[in-house]
Amino acid sequence: AQANLGLAASARGRWVGSKGPAAASAMHRCRRRAAGLSALLVALLAATATCFCGGGVGVGGPRSRRALAGGAAPEAFGAEALVGVELELEPPAESSARRSWLGAGVLAAVSAALGASAAAGAAARDLPKRRNLPASEVAKIVREDVVQRQFLATADFSPEIYDDNCIFTDEIDSYTYEKFVKGTKGLFVASESNVKLVGDVEVLEGGSKLQFRFDEVLAVNLPIVHPKWTLSGTCTLTRGADGLIVAYKEKWDQSVPEVILSTRL
Repeated sequence: AQANLGLAASARGRWVGSKGPAAASAMHRCRRRAAGLSALLVALLAATATCFCGGGVGVGGPRSRRALAGGAAPEAFGAEALVGVELELEPPAESSARRSWLGAGVLAAVSAALGASAAAGAAARDLPKRRNLPASEVAKIVREDVVQRQFLATADFSPEIYDDNCIFTDEIDSYTYEKFVKGTKGLFVASESNVKLVGDVEVLEGGSKLQFRFDEVLAVNLPIVHPKWTLSGTCTLTRGADGLIVAYKEKWDQSVPEVILSTRL
């Protein structure tokens, strides 16, 4: 993305200086590449909003994935850093058409995946809860969820150690149990994503909290291609009085714009 924007700036400088046919052609090509990049970013954000918010709203405030997809001012998320294209360089008409097609394809593909994931999540929640387990036993289950089931990318965690009213929070918003499961399964392609446990799952504060670090590559479920995000961070799990996990919180090492800018095909 940064290379594309650098080429665009360079081409613009040559075009302003000479205004010759060759420079104008180079500028047009760079404008199309910048428009394509913008379309990809819009599609990624639209897919995230569709998966985690659907037709409703999230638990958290204005920094929701729905807001990222277009409901909030771009400046709130540093969106100017994501695109960085001068507004006077409007993309050609066909770019707008492609952007609309891509957005429609995203919504159709993601919506198809959400139906099956919602049914699977509902069935999993019916499993008997394992209350008052030793913290070391819960840590072992969480370790298996991360390493074997890749649950940060698949939402295939062990529901028997989670409270049904558990709130899942990341750097963008907070989600109910159902929205987190449905959104994660719809947004990411499990077979192309990879979650690594960095170190081990630690027991903190006498067993009332568990914490682990992660490093992950997430393949986004878009039509035709599956762009990948790279991020790392810390996840903290808080247990309630009965030992079930009532709060899940991710703290990323990167900002939201930095994660989006890490997108690669």
